[in-house]
Amino acid sequence: MNDSWGFCFHDCAWKSSRQLIRELAGAAGRGANYLLNVGPRPDGTFPDTVVATLAQVGRWLDVNGASIYGTCPGLFMPRPWGVMIQKGDTVFVHLLEGTDRVVALPALTRRVARAYLLDGGAAVTVANTAESVTLTLPRRDVAAPDQVVALILAR
Repeated sequence: MNDSWGFCFHDCAWKSSRQLIRELAGAAGRGANYLLNVGPRPDGTFPDTVVATLAQVGRWLDVNGASIYGTCPGLFMPRPWGVMIQKGDTVFVHLLEGTDRVVALPALTRRVARAYLLDGGAAVTVANTAESVTLTLPRRDVAAPDQVVALILAR
């Protein structure tokens, strides 16, 4: 979680929970694994900073874990705004960059029947066309490390 592969007393360049969450989502969107090393102190304990950061990542996963666990990469390569991840009939759009409330996605092979924010469940307006899927978010939380939109595909 810092710049060393094991515990190093002088290495205090800890990664933030924001950075870890964004790297985790980016890895999942690319079909990759995310290996996170936490080097304990010589007495086996972890620095308080590490514990607090992992707790924040854990709270994010409590809400958004469905968009990470048991998923496969989406139908498209990562885009400037983030990544798409799929699980069954649900596509998870991870908005990692930008502030626009309107986001254009590539056209999907199936129509989006419903969309909502994974955190809180607020509805997201969807416009399906042959060329694209446009999402209009009720709000864009630019302070969040990742805003996840769940797209439920029509059968």
